[in-house]
Amino acid sequence: MQDEKEVTMVCVADLHSGSRAAVCPPEMPMSDGGTYHAGAAQCALYDIWCGLAKEWARPDILLVCGDAIEGQARKESGVGCWSTDLDDQIAGAEILVNKFNAKKKYIIEGTGYHVDAGGKSLEHCLGEKVGAEKIGSGNSPHAADELLLRVGKLLFHASHHIQVGTGWYKTTPLARELVFALLAATDKLPKGENVDVILRGHVHYFCGVEFTRQRGYIIPCFQLQTRYMRRKSAFGMMPTIGALRFRVKGDSLALDKKFFKPVQARPTIHRYEETNTI
Repeated sequence: MQDEKEVTMVCVADLHSGSRAAVCPPEMPMSDGGTYHAGAAQCALYDIWCGLAKEWARPDILLVCGDAIEGQARKESGVGCWSTDLDDQIAGAEILVNKFNAKKKYIIEGTGYHVDAGGKSLEHCLGEKVGAEKIGSGNSPHAADELLLRVGKLLFHASHHIQVGTGWYKTTPLARELVFALLAATDKLPKGENVDVILRGHVHYFCGVEFTRQRGYIIPCFQLQTRYMRRKSAFGMMPTIGALRFRVKGDSLALDKKFFKPVQARPTIHRYEETNTI
């Protein structure tokens, strides 16, 4: 019997192209004819991205697990964006995705606040530009809310959203998702099928949970801590920058993890000094 081929699947999430806090090429041509020059932190993230894409080049599968686009940041009047033109943001994400030169690409829909515009799916637009697989329906075939993908003998389920876990409860949402997958298998999947690996994004930190025959992972992000995250918890909402790669051969699964700590501006420590008054 011929040996089964190993399949590589690189997983990235939460690129937030368009955000001043997220990965961006050093110079981005803009729709108005100008050029955006990325900040030092963005360039550092881009260097990391390019290094990763070179090391993990040409995977069989590239999975982009939601929020590839920042959107217009309407609640913040677009203050955190380097461009609120959605075509500019999609163009930035297209450059990033194509760096990997993946054989097949799958795009998962993210949060509506970021990736929906007047009923239009921005991640479908991205998927169309990069030649992503048609996994959606209707007028947005190149992206979908969820993906069931069999790789080798393993069944993966990818979706963007999951609840935030903090402190010593960080693994709880993911562990609960694995249990839900078992309980709902007969209602959601064909008879006899069970999900082997669950993949999520959204919360910007890495987490992994493994049971006897099930595994679940939250994919890291490529956006530094934002003002929104600091408001939620300046210490509790620290992002994990990085990506995951799975190597699948039959029913065997190996995981490669890459985490990075890019140089970024840190808050200044101010010192109180008493002054003399007359």
